[in-house]
Amino acid sequence: MSESYQNGQAGPSHYGHRGVMLNAGPRPKGVIYDESFQDQEHTDEDQLLLKSNRRRRYMLDEDDDDVVKIEDHNLISNAQSLMYLFKANTGVAILAIPCAFKYGGIMASPIVMFIIACFAMISFNMLSTSNTYLTAFVGVKLDYGEMAFFACENGPYVLLRKYPHFVKFFANSMLVFAQLGNCIAYFIFLAGTLRTVFVEYDLHGLLLNMKVLTLIVFGPLFLFAMIRNIRLLSKLAGFINLFYLFSLVSIMVCMVMHISNPEGLPKVGTMQTVPIFFGDAIYTIEGIGCLIPLKNKTRNQDAWTYILNFGMSLVFGMIIIFGFLGYAAFGEETNQSITYNLPPTIFYKSVHFLLSVTVLVSYPVQLYPVVHMTKQQVKKILPKQSDKVHDYTARTFLVFVTLVAAVAIPGLSLLLDLVGSIASVALALLLPALIYDCVVFMQVKCWTGYRMMVRALAYLILLLGLIGGLVSSGIAIKDIVAQWR
Repeated sequence: MSESYQNGQAGPSHYGHRGVMLNAGPRPKGVIYDESFQDQEHTDEDQLLLKSNRRRRYMLDEDDDDVVKIEDHNLISNAQSLMYLFKANTGVAILAIPCAFKYGGIMASPIVMFIIACFAMISFNMLSTSNTYLTAFVGVKLDYGEMAFFACENGPYVLLRKYPHFVKFFANSMLVFAQLGNCIAYFIFLAGTLRTVFVEYDLHGLLLNMKVLTLIVFGPLFLFAMIRNIRLLSKLAGFINLFYLFSLVSIMVCMVMHISNPEGLPKVGTMQTVPIFFGDAIYTIEGIGCLIPLKNKTRNQDAWTYILNFGMSLVFGMIIIFGFLGYAAFGEETNQSITYNLPPTIFYKSVHFLLSVTVLVSYPVQLYPVVHMTKQQVKKILPKQSDKVHDYTARTFLVFVTLVAAVAIPGLSLLLDLVGSIASVALALLLPALIYDCVVFMQVKCWTGYRMMVRALAYLILLLGLIGGLVSSGIAIKDIVAQWR
């Protein structure tokens, strides 16, 4: 039964199971407050407020692990945010970008990559702006899936307003797919690196089979995945970043030393290879999943936009230079990872070693968010077991999943194309455009010129992402099936 609070009297306070007070304070005159608020007269703002309060209460009544509360401790500085942003978007994918440029052509690839970077930067800013508004609107810090939920529930699309949980599930599924894709890429990269060592020593037979090599690297990756101390891993990863930066600089020096006249290289790729280039190129935005958590952890929120734009400009600039130099240096001999083209000297063997150590340490860090989600499902299956059992069960299951996928997918480029054309397209293009369109609707109800411009831009990004993603993923699946046959 609903209650009416007249004359601005304070309504009842609602408490979550941890004592967080919601929906308290003076009520506007003549507004009916009802949990269902069906068949009631409300203004648009009242309806949004009611939905917000109801959903906040719903969120706070869920499991503790699903709630993100605003906290002032453990925040990071601007420099740390910039460093994490750069590292998150320059992983294994950047080592494969010269091969992607081989698929796109020496002239077309930098141009198309620049266009993708421009659209990605617009999408990143859309996502960041939406997060700022929705955080203020709901009152708690939101992750990617929760942003999609609240934006669609209050947006202009009737179907999405009825099923916002579906959009949240889709966003979280794409995040899991992207994180697991990174982990699978680590398997394939380590196996390929081991193969180059065995080839140099003229070893033959099973030791050159990628599936066998993937099983060999399973052991070290499994042991590292069992490390539960995320703080220790984070400290190790921060130290290892210096090795990684040194390795990238060394590879760039090697590419410059081997560069030749690129005029003989194809200017534009074929209709068959350009979609593969699109998938590999869009996968380079592999750090999109860390964007919102990183923003929430940054102490100076006013500087976040500058950090985002400056950091991603550095990332995309480095990706374009790295791809062009690698393809210009090795031409049609460019391998799926540029590290496979490095000379067999002691110095570059040390680069291989440093990159392998970086991947080993980064693997459990990449796996951690998925472990956190999977553990909640394990708790439902094994409710009587301890938290440690739940954690190790989830980790073991995920390592085996990434192992099976790494064995099933025959090459690094095909993996990046598949993950990029599905997960990266959804997270970096489709969902930011959709969320921002809904947020602008929440702010501007009438059809102003600004809202029409935002809608047109959102639809353009959606169209680009859908066409590129569908074509690229279709070709990637076709090539994977063909490799197995």
